[in-house]
Amino acid sequence: MNENPSPEQLRDASAQLVDQLAPKKRAKANSAKIKPAKRTCIMVLGMHRSGTSALTRVLNLLGAALPEQVIASDENNANGYWEPTSINTLNEQMLAEAGSSWDDWRPYDVTKLLEERREFYRSEIARIIGQEYGAAPLFVIKEPRIARFAEMYADILQSLGIDVRYVLVSRNPLAVAASLEKRGGSSQGFGMLVWLRHVLDAEQASRGKRRALVSYEAIVENWRPCLQKITSTLSLDWPRSLDDAQSDIDAFISSANQHHRARQGELDASTTVAGWVKDSYAALQSMERDPYEQQASKTLDRVRRAFDSVSTTFGDAVYPDLYALNAAVAAADSRIQRVTEKSAAEIEATKQTLERQGIEFQSREKRLQDQLKKARGLANKHRKKERHLVEMLEQERAVAALAKVGQLAEMRDDLTSMRRTLEAATVGNATLSIAQTERQQLEIALARSQAEVASYTNAIREMRNSTSWRISGPIRAIKYLLINPIGSVRALLGFGRRAARRLPIPLHMKHSVKMRLLRYDVVRRAGSLSREEATGSVASSSATIGAAPLALGGSPSVEAEYIRQVLAIAKRPAGTDLDYVPRSEEVIDFARSPLKVMAFYLPQFHPIAENDEWWGKGFTEWTNVTKAVPQYIGHYQPHMPGELGFYDLRIVDVMRQQAALAKSYGVTGFCFHHYWFGGKRLLEKPVRQFLENTDIDVEFCLCWANENWTRRWDGQEQDVLMAQQHSPSDDVAFLDDILPALQDRRYLRHEGRAVLIVYRASLLPDSAATAARWRERAKAAGVGDLYLVAAQTFGILDPRPLGFDAAIEFPPHMGMASGLNGQLKIVNPDFRGQIYDYEELAASYAQKKRPPYQLIKTVSPSWDNEARKPGSGHSFYGANPASYAKWLRSACDITINNLANDLTQPPVVFVNAWNEWAEGAHLEPDRKFGYGYLHATANVMRDFIAPDPHLIGLVEKSQRAFRKRSSSAIVLHLHYDDLFEDMRENLSNAGEVDLLVTLRRDAPGTAAERVLSAFPNARLSYFRNRGRDMQPFLQLLPLLLSEGYELACKVHSKKSPHRRDGNALRSSALSSLLGSREHVKQIARRFEKDRKLGLMAPAGTLLDLGELERNILNRSWLDRLLPRLGMQAQIGRYDTVFPAGSMFWFRPKALRLLADLSLGPDDFEEEVGQIDGTLAHAIERLTAAVALHEGYSVGETDSR
Repeated sequence: MNENPSPEQLRDASAQLVDQLAPKKRAKANSAKIKPAKRTCIMVLGMHRSGTSALTRVLNLLGAALPEQVIASDENNANGYWEPTSINTLNEQMLAEAGSSWDDWRPYDVTKLLEERREFYRSEIARIIGQEYGAAPLFVIKEPRIARFAEMYADILQSLGIDVRYVLVSRNPLAVAASLEKRGGSSQGFGMLVWLRHVLDAEQASRGKRRALVSYEAIVENWRPCLQKITSTLSLDWPRSLDDAQSDIDAFISSANQHHRARQGELDASTTVAGWVKDSYAALQSMERDPYEQQASKTLDRVRRAFDSVSTTFGDAVYPDLYALNAAVAAADSRIQRVTEKSAAEIEATKQTLERQGIEFQSREKRLQDQLKKARGLANKHRKKERHLVEMLEQERAVAALAKVGQLAEMRDDLTSMRRTLEAATVGNATLSIAQTERQQLEIALARSQAEVASYTNAIREMRNSTSWRISGPIRAIKYLLINPIGSVRALLGFGRRAARRLPIPLHMKHSVKMRLLRYDVVRRAGSLSREEATGSVASSSATIGAAPLALGGSPSVEAEYIRQVLAIAKRPAGTDLDYVPRSEEVIDFARSPLKVMAFYLPQFHPIAENDEWWGKGFTEWTNVTKAVPQYIGHYQPHMPGELGFYDLRIVDVMRQQAALAKSYGVTGFCFHHYWFGGKRLLEKPVRQFLENTDIDVEFCLCWANENWTRRWDGQEQDVLMAQQHSPSDDVAFLDDILPALQDRRYLRHEGRAVLIVYRASLLPDSAATAARWRERAKAAGVGDLYLVAAQTFGILDPRPLGFDAAIEFPPHMGMASGLNGQLKIVNPDFRGQIYDYEELAASYAQKKRPPYQLIKTVSPSWDNEARKPGSGHSFYGANPASYAKWLRSACDITINNLANDLTQPPVVFVNAWNEWAEGAHLEPDRKFGYGYLHATANVMRDFIAPDPHLIGLVEKSQRAFRKRSSSAIVLHLHYDDLFEDMRENLSNAGEVDLLVTLRRDAPGTAAERVLSAFPNARLSYFRNRGRDMQPFLQLLPLLLSEGYELACKVHSKKSPHRRDGNALRSSALSSLLGSREHVKQIARRFEKDRKLGLMAPAGTLLDLGELERNILNRSWLDRLLPRLGMQAQIGRYDTVFPAGSMFWFRPKALRLLADLSLGPDDFEEEVGQIDGTLAHAIERLTAAVALHEGYSVGETDSR
């Protein structure tokens, strides 16, 4: 404990000084200021983060000298500390030597220093003052630690013949604690105690001395009165007057530098701040008015006695452990520094080596460029041959759809012969390998057509249910022919002509149908579509068609095939699929999501020597993928890659593309399968490249595939190619092998622990002992503890007996689903595999009860290992982006609920997998669904993103401030907020109408800012991303009705990424609806003139819903909605129009029925990139029909 004077002595000393000063003040009230001593030191005392630096600089601007060497500014104090570096270092040393520190709130006990050490510090302080300040007559010294031993400094200064004046700077302790918390992470309570120690010691040391007290808040608010008080109280003559220094001080003092503010009322009202702190701060405020106020001194004495009586006891229980921890951290930092320095030397040596190699590489590159030029010339020749081959194969594709699976062998032999010829011509030309692989797939595509029949069979089933569909007659005719296979060819041709005449499509399109169908031999062989073309068509057919399993009259599937060809005309570009989802242009910020999505990642997409030996030269996973063919109707095979192509993971840019793609769609990172066999690594190059290229900015973890490597691809023990051994020494060796990954900053951690997954933990002889060894080795290596996760495979459930922390699902392992072999049409008579129900599999995982251990949920986009086990693979029927999205949402909901009940639950969901192409499980884009699975992932995860607080605030503010000012309104759904500036002029053309804007729930706050900046009276709201623009519109429609709006315009930020003309469609619609102020007035006048006009669409956008391609995919929803709208008579009949693009002017009353549907976000489908067939599309189709049903008319704007 310090030997402090008693409260009575301090009180008497203060009173004596006051009595001594009072006569002088009375005698010299109007006299000049006291002449300062030859040298004067202004000692600035106060707590850290209390404004001492700011005041020190201001006193310097008035002429008080600063030390020669000051601490440099940093991110914690950009305006500078203005304190001597040497004093700071010495004070730290003096505190530490006495077993204390700057943040030690115990009294500083100088007696813990030996007498010779005290003398050493006194002499050092005197030396430093002379060195730093020289002979300056007036100087300022500030270093917050001085408050702990201010009396020693004052004694030294006085011994040097220097007069000492004190300035105590105080600040609201709430603000100080907040600043400390931001700088160093200390708690509010801890910061308050440190504040209390500093202000008590500073006040005690300066009591009875010439001093002034000011607050940092007062300096920032108005510095001049504070400086005038300091000047008069301390009787100082500044070398520079306040007026002369005003501009410099104004430029330096800024409220922008006051990052933490707290009002007196907040301190008084706080229930977490000790009474000692509140009383002490109130006393300091009193002393700002009178530095010697007696009651304030008594208060501070009382607090000091109470604080000193307990601080040592409690401090002794806290600080020893804290110092030990700090020492351990310092030691670790020192080790890191040594390693860093060593690594820097090694890096420099490597750099020099690389520079030498670079010169060699440049020479090699030139040679390679010459070779590449020659190779490209050869490649161009072969591309021409390939294009010719593609054209031939495309012409045969429809024929292949009608061929028996057994007959494919003969066709495949012919194509194989052609392939071998091409291969012989391209030996040694590696640049053509991918093109050759794709060419091989053209023959496989012949079988795909057969599988596509299934989806159109479903379409026919819906058409048969309608009693008034205009082409039901031709369909019944087809049925008649199928039941009576010996019917005449003339009857068949009659059916074709009648079907063509009665199809609800324009004549030019019917002609296009005929021309397209005549391309196929099967149609030409059956006969011409008209008498006039009969001779030419038959004559033009030179091909001989054998018996086909789907020939006309052979099975009901041919009915679907015929209609499929009809519907394909003018509907989609050649070679694309209705299920295809293009790449999204959206930029979604997933940083606010409480969940992470990690995808398992297979590295077997590059050749290795072992695979060359086991499976053949150049083997990669693509070798398996390209062999698959459909085994049953509706079987999606082969899975062909999209944007990324048949990539090679030896190219690091491929991994960069994968990471960027994953991140943009909400996938946090990858879980790499790791193959390690007793010191031997396989397929390690991708992970090694990932570690070397730290710019690939996604998280990752490892899953040890610790089973034998076998020839059967299924984990069985027969035909073992590389055996897995387990021993104590292997345990340590394995952990050492993956240490570089565990130490990577990108490695996935849970509660600070590196996540390590083991695929078959039950194969470890003593898994608990292995887990213990791994943890011990990881801690010794500085990684920290591990979070060990056992995959639920081959019977593993509870991870705790294994010594692991959690389990992770690994579908389809441990899942349940019904077999569907007997319910589907299998086209391969030798098929030995199993077909299961995907949706049942997903449901089985969702229905599992929460186990008594930590379980990480995993979903799978699909699963089909037909590529690895031809003819005997296991697959899950019904997998598509929509059913996957449903499973993913269920897994996320379960994880969120578990987090609410158990904060130790890992906030992550896994996906199996990112790129398991040979198992049909991949998020990567393919040629059928495109980016559908990634689109589904992003749109499920965005629902869990916490709304931007700034967005919430602006939306709530806009709704409170909104006032109806017009009888007309614009309803804008701003999904793509980047388009707002493009639409702003159109919105302004509406004049003084009200603007109601809906945003997506995950929109940034800046989007709301831009809207309100342009339209301050706009009313904002936000919604989940369901139902496109229709769901938000239906939420606002009741508001339009209740507020009595007579007219409104519905627009939205339409992009239509599946169409090349999407931007043009939006611009055209906006121009037609809001093209100019005069144009808008004309539209308003049309509504005023015709009181029964209910809806007006942009010119050319009212389309006929009766046309087949505009209702076929929406019939299910249309026929469910019509009864709810009171329009039963129209079920199955769609003789109406609709505003394509869903942008139009309308009377809210005309669409009242839509509001009565009371549809919410959950009524709409998951957003997976659908281009048609959803509830939102069906409502779009019915908007005009509803207005017409209510007795209103509909029309279009004038062309512009």
